[in-house]
Amino acid sequence: MADLSGPVGDTQPLLDGDNLDERLTFAELQATSVIRCLRWHGPDTDPWSGADWSNAMGGECGEAQNVVKKLRRVETRTGAQLQPPPEQLQAMLGEELADVICYAVLVARAVIQGVLAAAELPDVLAMLDLEES
Repeated sequence: MADLSGPVGDTQPLLDGDNLDERLTFAELQATSVIRCLRWHGPDTDPWSGADWSNAMGGECGEAQNVVKKLRRVETRTGAQLQPPPEQLQAMLGEELADVICYAVLVARAVIQGVLAAAELPDVLAMLDLEES
């Protein structure tokens, strides 16, 4: 898998013609997300439904919104003295958005896979790198 490390907010490589698809594919993100979730959802736990994954994603969206609210406070100087520095808030936002994306992949796996398979759309399943179970 591609190394995505680097300073937060550093978008220069993407602007210099580096294609995000070359750095991380949907299939790689999906596989990594599934492997990561096994840390908390092992064989002795009940499987989560699409609704469970969606609720987790919604929670992460809320956390991202909270960081954006704090950034806005800094921008408008309303309670800015009570907030972490903007650089720290930007890093926090990046982490929360990454969580949202990872959960979105798991929602897709749990919900969309079943819907597409039921609709008999194997071409779309292949395009999204979702295998029928």
